[in-house]
Amino acid sequence: MDILFLGTGAADWPAPGKNVGNGRRCSSLLLDGHILIDCGQYAADAVEEFGVAVDDLTDVIISHPHSDHVDILELEKILRRRSAGLPPVMVHVNRTMGCALIPWHREKLLHLRVYSVDEAFDLGGGVHVQALPANHMNDMPGPVAAHLFLTTDSGETLLYLCDGSWLRDQAWQTLFAWHEKTGRSIDCVIWELTCGRQLDWRFFVGHCNIDMVRLEAGVLLKYGILRHDTAMLCSHIAHYLDDDHDSLAQAIAPDYLLAYDGMKFSTNK
Repeated sequence: MDILFLGTGAADWPAPGKNVGNGRRCSSLLLDGHILIDCGQYAADAVEEFGVAVDDLTDVIISHPHSDHVDILELEKILRRRSAGLPPVMVHVNRTMGCALIPWHREKLLHLRVYSVDEAFDLGGGVHVQALPANHMNDMPGPVAAHLFLTTDSGETLLYLCDGSWLRDQAWQTLFAWHEKTGRSIDCVIWELTCGRQLDWRFFVGHCNIDMVRLEAGVLLKYGILRHDTAMLCSHIAHYLDDDHDSLAQAIAPDYLLAYDGMKFSTNK
């Protein structure tokens, strides 16, 4: 899988303008050139700055309805840049926000598909998604936010863990059952690192620091869900909770790679 990070920041980053520089836009990434995962604030500027071919988009997945993961006006800007006559993009949205996109569905700007946080569904190009309930948005009844476990027909795997602190039991059980059935381990994990190295109250509303990430990764490694060579990337970084990029990157190296806006990474061996 080829990953392009369009936005790697949490919700507290100021708008960087047309060029991100040393800033961060909100969460969004492009997978294999045609799958957009989350579309947070300032995503349209990121698409322009990093030269995304919007005509190639086939699918958009929205993990949960927080503005740093979905800004519907930014999504509209991106979809309206596509050439006339192309098939609508399939937008897979968390069940809690499906109604917001119905007008564009009627306009045929997109096809709308609503998923639940424990549901499996398919994307274009032989990519498959298992949504996993995340430990986030805990002020709402029942699990609302979703982690995304992606597999391909060619055997690649990616676990996208933004937002959410400790894994819920159901997510753990799904990943463990997959490993037991297939005998395989995950190639790449994108971990939330909102709190960086800090101790912070945001732990209690569904966020992680590097110590929490290391503990969770250690458990997944113990049970074979991860390997020692699994790529460990960190994203969703808060602006006011840690040092500059280079300091944090050095602190979590060599086991974890700190993502930045515009960074490319391939899981292909």
